[in-house]
Amino acid sequence: ITNEDWDRIHKSMIGVIENPKGTAKRLKNLKSYNIAAKSGTVELVSLDSKEDYEIVRQDILKRDHGIMIAFAPMPNPKYAISVVIENAESGGSVAGPVAVKVLNSLIKEWSKHRLKDLLFFLINTYLSPSLYYPLWDYSSYIAHHRAIST
Repeated sequence: ITNEDWDRIHKSMIGVIENPKGTAKRLKNLKSYNIAAKSGTVELVSLDSKEDYEIVRQDILKRDHGIMIAFAPMPNPKYAISVVIENAESGGSVAGPVAVKVLNSLIKEWSKHRLKDLLFFLINTYLSPSLYYPLWDYSSYIAHHRAIST
């Protein structure tokens, strides 16, 4: 598979949420970053007509499973997730919000760690060691910071 093929696949998967015609377009406003995703259903019973499905779906345990696979944040994903919700009938509207909520939590936590690492780097690189504690003494740094900020 070529890089151009991967680019097309990723663009299509991003469109699942970002495109107004996407199968999970309702998820667009639940996050502040791009997600590459594929939503779907897993048929439990093979049927020939929509009428047959309406009869079968009266039994909750025979309803299709909802699935969502996703990775984010795009274009440099850090996390991948697969959500399967039994008998949910829809991947985009049932499994999708669960996937986005988990990704939001993971990305928020990842961002906090990146910010902390950046602050430590800046403090230890550009400020006098006599003013601040070294990187390896985080608890002393926090205690010192609290003391001077109160």
